[in-house]
Amino acid sequence: RTHSTTTATTGTMLLTPQQQAIIALQQIPTFATFRDLFQYIDAHFIKIDDVPFTLQGASFLSILVGEFAGKSSYRLPLEFHKRAHHAFESQGWLELALKWGMKAMGHVIRAQVDESVQTTVVQLLIDVLSWEFGNDAFDARTTTMNSTKSSLLRPPASWRQTVMDYWFGKACFSAHATAAVKPQQQKYAHALRQMFLLLTSISGPVHETERDRQIYGESMMEGTVEILSSILQQPEATASTASTIWMDTISLITRLIANFQLRGLLSADADMFQSLLRGMSTMLRRLLQDQRTDCESAGGDLESMEHREWREEAIRVLLEGIVLLCDDSWLWYSTSADQDKRQTALRMLASTFGPLYTEFIVTRTRMARLEEHYLTQHGEELDEVQEEIFAVDLEDEMSSLGSMGRLDLTSSLACLSGHLATLVPQLQALWETLNATITPEVAGLLEEARLMVMYIGHLLTDDNSGETPVIPDAI
Repeated sequence: RTHSTTTATTGTMLLTPQQQAIIALQQIPTFATFRDLFQYIDAHFIKIDDVPFTLQGASFLSILVGEFAGKSSYRLPLEFHKRAHHAFESQGWLELALKWGMKAMGHVIRAQVDESVQTTVVQLLIDVLSWEFGNDAFDARTTTMNSTKSSLLRPPASWRQTVMDYWFGKACFSAHATAAVKPQQQKYAHALRQMFLLLTSISGPVHETERDRQIYGESMMEGTVEILSSILQQPEATASTASTIWMDTISLITRLIANFQLRGLLSADADMFQSLLRGMSTMLRRLLQDQRTDCESAGGDLESMEHREWREEAIRVLLEGIVLLCDDSWLWYSTSADQDKRQTALRMLASTFGPLYTEFIVTRTRMARLEEHYLTQHGEELDEVQEEIFAVDLEDEMSSLGSMGRLDLTSSLACLSGHLATLVPQLQALWETLNATITPEVAGLLEEARLMVMYIGHLLTDDNSGETPVIPDAI
C-alpha cells in the first residue's frame, strides 16, 4: 500500500509495465472463482480508449501466463506444475488471454500509442503462442529437441476460430511494414517478427482440412514475402544495424518451409512461392559476397571481420531452409499423379538455387585459402577445441551443399572439375620442387585443394552414419 501511494504521487509512468501491473494487482478485490478474476480484467484492464490500462492489462496477463507456463520458484513437486499448466490450458484461460491480447492488438494497430504499449501487447501474444501445448509439457524429451521441425506448435482444435483469423494476420503484417521503416519503432517491429515466427509455426488439429491449412500457409507466405522484399530493397541491409531483421526474416522463412513444406507452399501460390525462392537466393548470394569481400579486406584474418559471426549464422539457417526443400521426400518419391508438379518444383529449385552452388564453392575456397595463408604467415594455430568445432560446422555445411548441388548436377560437376583443374598444375609444380618448407602460399594452396576433394565427395555420396557412403538417389 505504501508503494502504491508513493507511485500515485510520482507518476506510474516512471515504473516498468510489469511493476505497474503488480501495483494494479494489489488493488484487485478477492474473487470466488478464476472466471471472476478474468471478467474483472476484461472490464477494468483492457480498455480500448485507455492506453495506460491497456499497458497494465497486457503486462498483468503476461505475468499470469508466465506463472502457469513454467516451473515457478515455489517449492512444489513437478507434478503440481504440470497439473496447473494443463488446467490453465484445458479450462480455456489460455485462449481467453489470446483473445484479449488480439483485441488489445487491434487497438494498438488503430491508435497512435507509445512503443512500450505496442511491444508489451505483442509480448503477451508471444507468451501465449509459445506455450507448450499438450500433456507432455516439462518432459525431458520435449525440452531437448532443438530442430526446426520440433519447434512447430500444436494448439488445440478449439482455437481454430480464434487463431485462424486471416484479417488479424494481415493487419499485423501491415503494422510491421509501417514500423520497420521508423527508427524509433525497431523494438516493436522485432517483437512483431517474433510473433510472426510463432504464427507460422502453428500446425496440427487447429487446421480442420488440408485446404484450411493451405489457405493459412498462403497468408503466412504472403506476409513473409512482403518482409523479405522490403529488406532486400535496402542497400545497407547487411550492416550491423540490420542484422536483427535479417536473422528474424531468415528464421521466419525456414520455419515457414518446415511447417508447410514444398508441396504445400507450391500448391498455395506458385508465383508467390517463386518470389520466396528468388528472395532467398538473393539473400544468400549477398551474404556470401559480403563475407568474401570482408575476408579479402582483412587479409584472411577472420577474427577481425566485424559481421562474420551473424552472417555465418544467417547462412547456416538459410541453407537449412533450402535443404528442407531440396531433400523433401515429395520431390523425389511422390506418386506418378504428382509428376507434373514435381517437375515444376524441380525446375524452380534448380534454376534458383543451382547457380548458388558455384557461389558457395568460390567463396568458401577463397576464404579458406586466405585464412590458411594468414595463419601460416603469422605463425598462428587454432586450438584443438575451436578446430574441432570448425570441422563439424564445415562437414554439416558440405552435406547441405551436396543436396543443393544435385539440383543441377551437370553445372555443379563442371564447377568442381574446372576449379580442380586450375589447382592441379600448381600441385604438380609443388611436388616437383620437393621443397619441405611450407610457405603461406603453399599452405593456402593445400587447404584449397583439400576442400575441393571434400566438396566432390559430398556431392557424389551421402553421409550415411554407420554405413558405407552410397550414390544418392538424386544422382
